[in-house]
Amino acid sequence: MSTLTKIMVTVGPASIKPDILRKFFKKGVRIFRFNFKHNTVKWHKEHIRLLRKLAKEEGVIVTVVLDLQGPSVRVKLNKNNIKIKEGVPYVLTSNPSDENQIGITYPRVIDEIKNGSVVYMSEGTLKFIAERSQDQLMLIPLNSGTLRNGVSFNVEGVTFSSLPVLTQRDKEGLDLAKENLVDYVAVSFVRNKNDLLEVKKELEEREIYNVGVMSKIETQEALKNLNEIIENSDAIMIGRGDLALEVPYYQVPYWQKHIIQECRERSKPVIVATQMLESLVEKNFPTRAEIVDVANAVYDKADVLVLSGETAIGQDPLLAVEMMDKIISYAEEHRVGCEKFHPPIRSEADKVAQAVYDFYLQYDSDDNVSIVFFVEDEKVLDRFVRLRPSSKIYVVHNKDLRFSSFLNLRFGVRGIIFYDPKNLSEDQALAWLVKRLAKKGLVKPKHRLVVFFDKNFTDFGSQFSLRLIEV
Repeated sequence: MSTLTKIMVTVGPASIKPDILRKFFKKGVRIFRFNFKHNTVKWHKEHIRLLRKLAKEEGVIVTVVLDLQGPSVRVKLNKNNIKIKEGVPYVLTSNPSDENQIGITYPRVIDEIKNGSVVYMSEGTLKFIAERSQDQLMLIPLNSGTLRNGVSFNVEGVTFSSLPVLTQRDKEGLDLAKENLVDYVAVSFVRNKNDLLEVKKELEEREIYNVGVMSKIETQEALKNLNEIIENSDAIMIGRGDLALEVPYYQVPYWQKHIIQECRERSKPVIVATQMLESLVEKNFPTRAEIVDVANAVYDKADVLVLSGETAIGQDPLLAVEMMDKIISYAEEHRVGCEKFHPPIRSEADKVAQAVYDFYLQYDSDDNVSIVFFVEDEKVLDRFVRLRPSSKIYVVHNKDLRFSSFLNLRFGVRGIIFYDPKNLSEDQALAWLVKRLAKKGLVKPKHRLVVFFDKNFTDFGSQFSLRLIEV
């Protein structure tokens, strides 16, 4: 995979096989999502360990994202499914006893649903209008269909404030992080920074300090509190599926672009998820609209795009990765109509990053150019990545594997561990790097490297250093 925009694959029954995972590695996939809404805790533990074992054997550094279930409200019926008839009222209750009643897993939220609210079930395929009648809440269907036990339950414009940010099962998921199996926990249905503080408190109580917190933006309240959520998160995922049920569906493209822009300004990795190539779950070619959707996310300059059911339960997970990779590659090569990004300069790191970028722009028209950062402090790197250069970025550091796994989420970035940089000159450090890159086939003769040295990386200097070298 030669793209700068990264691909995150969701692991499931279709893809959690050694031969499939090894082929993912060969195709350049380094980010793997485990959806905690499905399967047992034991299943996740066993298969994350399998992924880690295979990655070690293949010599690749992978990033594991555990997507927590969160306070998801689900339909609860007295049987497996019922037939919904348009215009026929149903009672929303805590304990359904017949086919005229619909229950939900968190009955206390019934009081938060207002008269006239729009209610969606089963991923939005069934739509209702809420009507309060004396002491009951009635749901009037606006279409007919089959309602199955356990499907999603959403109310447009309503975020259930009475629900905890973590379920008991989610807390069991945090224990997997304590076993060093997880790099990021993705928090579902985040509403405000207090939700994130609660998650961080749970992590601290388990003495977990090296796991990133990824916030999923999928509620209307999260949009209202977007800035504080971004500031208190290590990464952001735009969960377009539930978001399209929380806000009017036609607003989702705007919010996608807005969230990406806000994350870039704050140098936070931003991920676009849900139904990107959904047709590939059952078919062997995406719709034209899906192809455009993926390309537009690239033009928006997201760091990562997610394959969900396409790789978890799809008929050909590898085909899904190949097709997304081709769409991304072409979009990156043909950035038609992309606006220049001019973030505000507020710190020394901003100034240094802009200086490096301006220097790089003198050579970015050459396909044989890469960027190298020798870093101890990643602040300048973060500010630089948000400018979205069109070349690969190799980040040389003396931190642990976990730091490289975090770098996997960054646009165009690949981490390289340099275990003993002290007492070396710049030329010695560069010679080591060029030899390593050449061995992996990442540079060839005449290849140029724009090289930035963090002043704290080695003992040889006290200032930032910027150089251009030719291999």
